[in-house]
Amino acid sequence: MKIFRKKNEIIELERLFDKYFTDIYKFFTFKVQNKNIAEDLTSETFLRLAEIIKNNTKINNNKAFIYGIAKNVFLEWLKTKYKLNSFNDIENIDFYNYANGFINSYEKSTELEEIVKRLIKKLPKKQMEILNYRINEKLTLKEVREKIGKDYNYVKVTQRRAISNIKKLLATET
Repeated sequence: MKIFRKKNEIIELERLFDKYFTDIYKFFTFKVQNKNIAEDLTSETFLRLAEIIKNNTKINNNKAFIYGIAKNVFLEWLKTKYKLNSFNDIENIDFYNYANGFINSYEKSTELEEIVKRLIKKLPKKQMEILNYRINEKLTLKEVREKIGKDYNYVKVTQRRAISNIKKLLATET
């Protein structure tokens, strides 16, 4: 069974694949912090692109279009992930990967840990509180949510903002 009717469709897909595969793979690797999942999501992105090319859909901006597909694939993956694994121990693994991702790019040392602990104290009160619960007390998102009386999204967004602020502060420290 042939997927493409015309040779130029194959050539176009190959050209786009060669040009954007690495960038899309890096996008997913950064987002999911797991190379196997990033490969799967990248493959899904290019499969969807192949279907679009096969249907002769006109694409004005290739890069924006492919990143749009990637964004949709990522959002669908998130919906599936959190629907199936809501509030369980997987969150601890996700948080560990997310929070320690920026530390792993530096040489792990006692000095760096001390800098990060000091920088946490510079965060806004709610961000500092949530990071302390997550890092020092090792609470899950559900436990933090219950402890502070806020919803899941509030805790998750505040946590991400705190980590982003720590990254910025760390960049000015080193």
